[in-house]
Amino acid sequence: RALLRSPDIVLLDEPTNHLDLDAIRWLEENLPRLCRTFVFVTHDRAFLRRMANRIVEIDRGRALDWACDYDRFLERKEAALAEERKLWDRFDTKLRQEEAWLRQGVKARTHRNQGRLRHLLAMREERAARRTPSGAVSLSIQEAARSGNLVLRAHGVTFGYPGACPLIRRLETDIVRGDRVGILGPNGCGKTTLVRLLLGEGLAPDSGDIRRGANLQVVYSDQLRGLLRPDDTLAEAVAEGREYVMVDGVRRHILGYLGDFLFAPERAGQKVSSLSGGERSRLVMARLFAQPSNVLVLDEPTNDLDLDTLDLLAEKIDGYGGTVLVVSHDRAFLDDVATSTLAFEKFVPETGEWLGSGDGWCVNEYPGGYSDWAGKRPRPPAPPRESGRPANRDAGTPESRNGGNAAVPTPAKKRLSYNEKRELEALPEKIDALETEIASLNATLADPETFRTRAHEAAGMAERLAAAEAELSAAYDRWGELDARAG
Repeated sequence: RALLRSPDIVLLDEPTNHLDLDAIRWLEENLPRLCRTFVFVTHDRAFLRRMANRIVEIDRGRALDWACDYDRFLERKEAALAEERKLWDRFDTKLRQEEAWLRQGVKARTHRNQGRLRHLLAMREERAARRTPSGAVSLSIQEAARSGNLVLRAHGVTFGYPGACPLIRRLETDIVRGDRVGILGPNGCGKTTLVRLLLGEGLAPDSGDIRRGANLQVVYSDQLRGLLRPDDTLAEAVAEGREYVMVDGVRRHILGYLGDFLFAPERAGQKVSSLSGGERSRLVMARLFAQPSNVLVLDEPTNDLDLDTLDLLAEKIDGYGGTVLVVSHDRAFLDDVATSTLAFEKFVPETGEWLGSGDGWCVNEYPGGYSDWAGKRPRPPAPPRESGRPANRDAGTPESRNGGNAAVPTPAKKRLSYNEKRELEALPEKIDALETEIASLNATLADPETFRTRAHEAAGMAERLAAAEAELSAAYDRWGELDARAG
């Protein structure tokens, strides 16, 4: 609906949340075609890498404009933070020296000392006003006793709801302790049904059998999200009225434990209904990881989480000793955590056939994460071309009058004018100059010293960089157009 009117600018807030992979790919391919300028808020790193050519970061009350793509932003941000830490270290050293001087006593009548004292008081105010980067979530997944080596085995499993065609056909998979299994497929294909079927959550296969290992203690994130009651406080939602929780065998006060998930102590009495989407996701994780488990099931865990928390969650999953099932459309997250992937596909490996739209799904297994699956998945055959169809339905054309069998004449190339020939000759030099300028601007903006000594020029440099990149893109397009006509 937003794109139908061919708008000049579109604002998108978390556009990939709840979209499946086909919809995300469609958005990536068509958004630049349908809208010249778009501004989006997202924590989907793969979407960021492909779509963003400029990053605006909100950091400690400031909006910082980085005229670059996401990977360059990460490099420049790290360099800027390193330079900031150096400046702060020098400032703190100087402040300690001045405080030591003050403790030794000040001769009030000395004009120079009074100026030094005023400078010290100003330094104290500056230090008090300093805003350090916000803290990171502190995740610790409480593990139960180890499960057996075999966690789940599905052999020839077929399942369908009563009165409908089979949804899942002849599933074969072995999941052993320590596996991290990504589950992906289009919206509505049955990913949550598959998880419930494997875990025995009220569903049983129509045919085939599922064997579950011994001593399984399963924690399911989607169930916990459904158990959140809007009128509960944060403390009640996590500890269910208790003052303490047990995490990794350690007794933790609920206020301290909530602090690990960036909830200040005074917010423990806040209602769940008042939380944002990201805060609600952090609360679910707090409740999730306070329960002992050796099988962790995460259903779309990345929705509404910030980038730092996503990285930390992937790191904690990697160090988790149990088994993890992850349903997700976040490509970067699946690449980070999955050791194998169960993909809902229309392709039947045993026969090489493709299922129709109403024939259910095959769940095929691939080693690795999203990128491994994307490189190995089978491609559907191209649809057959219709025969006997007229090339042009306009009754006034020769093709239509002769039954549609006449060849469509190829239009002759329009020859280059004198000015266009001169323009084509000058384009390589112009492109070289633009590429040199862009490289120079990138190098200058990547240097933290620029923002320390020439901060007033940085915005202008960033604007010129964006303009030069646009000019370069236009020059390449024009070169291709003229060169094709010249050839």
